[in-house]
Amino acid sequence: MSLWNQLVQLQPSVINHLTANYGDHFPIEIRQYLAEWLENRLIKTVPENEQSVECLIFFEEFLQQLQKKASEMDNIAISFRLSEAARNIGQTYASDKLQLYKRLRQNLQYEENLLRNPRVYLRRDINREEYNELSQVLETLILKTREIENENRALKNGYERFYLQYYKVAKKNRQYEIWISQQPENRTEIEARRNEHNESVQQLLNFLKHKKLSLIDKLKIVIAETDGVQNTVLEKYLHEWLLSQRSIAMGGFIKTSIRLETIQKWCEYLAEILWTVREQVKILRNSSQQMFQVYNDQILCDTLHEIFETVTKLVEKLIIRSFIIEKQPPQVIGTRKKFESTVRLLIGNKLNINMFNPQVTAKIISEKQAREIRITNQCYEGCETIINNTGYMEYSETLKQMSLSFNNMILPIMKKEMCKIRKERTGMESVSDKKFALLFQSTFSTGDMSFNVWAISLPIVVTSHTNQKPEALATITWDNAFSEINREPFVVPEKVPVTRFAEALNVIFRSKTDRNLTDENLHFLCEKVTRMKLPMPLPDDVEVSWQMFCKDPLPNRAFNFWTWFYETMELTKSFLSGPWKDGLIMGFVERESVERKLLHCQNGTFLLRFAESELGGVTIAVVQNNFVTHIEPFTETVLKIRSLADAVRDIEGLTYLYPCKPINEAFKSHITPKSSAIKGPYVKSELRMSVPATSTAANNQITDDTFTIYDDQQFYSNCSNFLPNFTSSFSPTSSYQVFTSSC
Repeated sequence: MSLWNQLVQLQPSVINHLTANYGDHFPIEIRQYLAEWLENRLIKTVPENEQSVECLIFFEEFLQQLQKKASEMDNIAISFRLSEAARNIGQTYASDKLQLYKRLRQNLQYEENLLRNPRVYLRRDINREEYNELSQVLETLILKTREIENENRALKNGYERFYLQYYKVAKKNRQYEIWISQQPENRTEIEARRNEHNESVQQLLNFLKHKKLSLIDKLKIVIAETDGVQNTVLEKYLHEWLLSQRSIAMGGFIKTSIRLETIQKWCEYLAEILWTVREQVKILRNSSQQMFQVYNDQILCDTLHEIFETVTKLVEKLIIRSFIIEKQPPQVIGTRKKFESTVRLLIGNKLNINMFNPQVTAKIISEKQAREIRITNQCYEGCETIINNTGYMEYSETLKQMSLSFNNMILPIMKKEMCKIRKERTGMESVSDKKFALLFQSTFSTGDMSFNVWAISLPIVVTSHTNQKPEALATITWDNAFSEINREPFVVPEKVPVTRFAEALNVIFRSKTDRNLTDENLHFLCEKVTRMKLPMPLPDDVEVSWQMFCKDPLPNRAFNFWTWFYETMELTKSFLSGPWKDGLIMGFVERESVERKLLHCQNGTFLLRFAESELGGVTIAVVQNNFVTHIEPFTETVLKIRSLADAVRDIEGLTYLYPCKPINEAFKSHITPKSSAIKGPYVKSELRMSVPATSTAANNQITDDTFTIYDDQQFYSNCSNFLPNFTSSFSPTSSYQVFTSSC
């Protein structure tokens, strides 16, 4: 069943979420009628260096498919809508095909996450009232700022009338003085007329003062309300969204139901409100300074100055905080390897910052430098240079976003920093324990204001060899899973409760293999890492340390817990995905527990579990005559040659998958279909797995049976006398066999 069909079966509100996710520029009918085609073309993994070519092919094929579907539709309205969409998309994305390709891939990833955990994504129905209320408050504030603009305009006109009357009366007063000196007998009458004119001017002045004080009160109210809303948007919703990046990085679900587009809408509202208020305060302050010669009110001038400084700080805070890293760089970066990242300004084009096309520079900084930047709020020079690390932010009219994508950044060998690390390193520390970050910085200008903005990425680990990747991932995994919300960069706890540790393991494994670990799996893993027996459910007072996690070797093993867990996860992802997702592999289970389960089953019952003694192995345990046999683990070397399902089918004596499912029924969808095609003049051969009977007796003495896998050269050298209908076994334990048929 297609991803789309699975989604629409969840609940009716899903369509509303998907419609909002695609936006007005991409009608949801396209997603519906091209569901399978889009999923087949976009869900597959495409290397980043090939996406620029792939997007061109996709764009042409997509428009062709859309036009074809439109011509096939019986419903005229839908046919017209699809045709119109094809024309609009063709025009809109003609010069930016990669943007469409990436946007649709992101939407499909969103849908996959929605299908995995609909509660988290559909939770926005619960919060919709809160979101609507916040939007209404912002819209009300915009109306209030427009009222302030109108009142300020009227006040300015009032000042102009006042100046005319004031200078007219001042001129008249000089005339009255002359008249009094010339006509002392009419002094009383002249003074009465003079006072009458002065009184009218004073009344107008008092009226304007009252209007001004009223306007100042309204400005204070709007600023206070805007400050409250801005704190909610930045400190709650944007903060939640940024924290969700950490959860996504470790494979978890988005822990916030708010979309970045909604946050941008709010930030744009805030920018419009604050900038309007600032301009109105500036106008009011200038008017007050002009009035100073007529009406000296220093307190009022000081009040306006304070208001101006307050709103300026709010604008500054909004601009600085709305500069974010939308797409985090990979958290394990190899030197001389290309990587990507995207920065974005959430106020869009509201303050005309886009008119200046600000330049953004990316640098790599150490953990110490990241800490100093957070404390001092000042940026320093990066410790090493990144290739292709500068670019100019641009505003996309199509997406209504101001952003910059760094698509070809390369980190050269960090000679200076690596020398420093070697000098500072002590004890168990390694290069893979060292955390860095990318610092993106720029200068934004708008009006009479200029701001230095910066954003620090999630922590990264730099590797120079591929064999350092597991250790680097251990560092990143511990950081993403257990770091505190408002921590000092990049401090992490040395120990965590075993319950929290189990949750993190489940999230990580699920993200790679698309299936949760069972409670039994997690209990076994926690016993493994703590080196102690634990009750069920797991207790809260037992802790797992960093040393236990990835430094100290497991008992009687040459590898640590993380290396064993990671290699098993990679094996499952690469070779066991289907059987694991279908629940055919029991997974992380204790050997003794497996034997207890199987001893109560009929002969030929077996189960699959991950090996404890091998890095990346899956083993079969089977019961025969009240005796459990453990077959040597299948590793990557074996599974590259023959799939798990085929190997299980090959081995004689396996009849029921625990507890009682017939083997053919359990693995029928994973068996490799036979091909009858014969290439050239050769007899078709097939490798098969077998377990000689002698293995069962030997199994009592050894923990994991050993068997020989021959490479092609050795295999065929042993078959130099190969004849039709020849069957051979090459090992006293388990081995591959060759089956042939006569031509």
